[in-house]
Amino acid sequence: MYIKINTQEIFSGENAPEEYIEITENQYNDLLKQKVVWQNNELVPNPDYRNGDWKTDMIKLGVTGSYGKTSTCEMLYQYLLAAGKSAMMISTNGVFRNNETVTKDLFVTSYHKDYLEKLLEESYHLYGIDYVVIEIKGELFRKNEDYVDFDIVGMTNFDPELINNFYDNVDLYKSCKNKALTLGTIAVVPKNLEKDFYHTDTYEYLQSFEGFNNHQIKNVSLAIAILQKMNLYTLEKFPPVVLRGRDEVFGNIVVDTGWCGYEHIQPMYADKKVKLIYIPIWVRKETEAVQNYRNTAKNALSTCEKIYVTKGIEERSFDEIREKFFDPDYTNIEYVSDHKDCFDKAVSELQPDEILYIMTRTYFREFRDYVKVYKEIE
Repeated sequence: MYIKINTQEIFSGENAPEEYIEITENQYNDLLKQKVVWQNNELVPNPDYRNGDWKTDMIKLGVTGSYGKTSTCEMLYQYLLAAGKSAMMISTNGVFRNNETVTKDLFVTSYHKDYLEKLLEESYHLYGIDYVVIEIKGELFRKNEDYVDFDIVGMTNFDPELINNFYDNVDLYKSCKNKALTLGTIAVVPKNLEKDFYHTDTYEYLQSFEGFNNHQIKNVSLAIAILQKMNLYTLEKFPPVVLRGRDEVFGNIVVDTGWCGYEHIQPMYADKKVKLIYIPIWVRKETEAVQNYRNTAKNALSTCEKIYVTKGIEERSFDEIREKFFDPDYTNIEYVSDHKDCFDKAVSELQPDEILYIMTRTYFREFRDYVKVYKEIE
């Protein structure tokens, strides 16, 4: 095997050009992993490469459950950083290493084991990461996918409504979550943990957390339980945590995964007229909770200046969509089936005093790319 000096370019065959030198396959693999680097036209050990075994030396903390996974991961990650640890987080918010953003790819938690192992190996050897917090999604196990092993796994909660909407039955959902829990030692919230931990009134304490609400009490309790299980809970008080949203703002265009809910859009932009690209989601089972949320959403949608409706995963007629998701008195709706055509239509009509809000988890990257292209050529 021959390689071009100061590159990773391989030459196969005989009579390699002068600028190529002969190396072994192991040397080439070490170069790809940055275990060795080029210096004076030779491959030498990388002084910044940390030796060791990431599979045994890196502490891996997992969080699964119906709701609160991302928030709990964020709490664990920010606590570890506050405690002076070298840490990273892999969640639906993206990948973050020691407060640096690696990627904001929302689907990173659905990547295969090979991708995750490569990311963890790189982070351990080249960035000195000792702790990683990973959001574990049950959908992985519905596909019978393999995953990394964890030291500790915690579960936030178990919601039957989620089963109705996204899984075929309760047994399948339980099976997926059980598989997630078998990846490591299970951490549970100890009895009276909240009482023991909160040295002052719970609600007064939560005021120190930006964006916190009562739902987060259980999330922070699970985070503490996981830290205690690993003997990592050493700070006198849990540090304030900023829960980052899942939206990306490009001037007057916002691409969001549904972090806030439709009812919060207009209050966030009280001084602007809001236009919306709407992608309908059809749930498997109509429950009372789903109907209540839809009614709340209908009222919020009616406050929009205009709504552009485009097709979702399950294609339905515009009449069906209109009847199901919108107040009958709201009329400023336009249906454009193709996503790109819908986006182009919306931005062509967007005025300086208006916000275009695109809320979609499934097609987040697609619409984000549309916006990036549009802004670059604007």
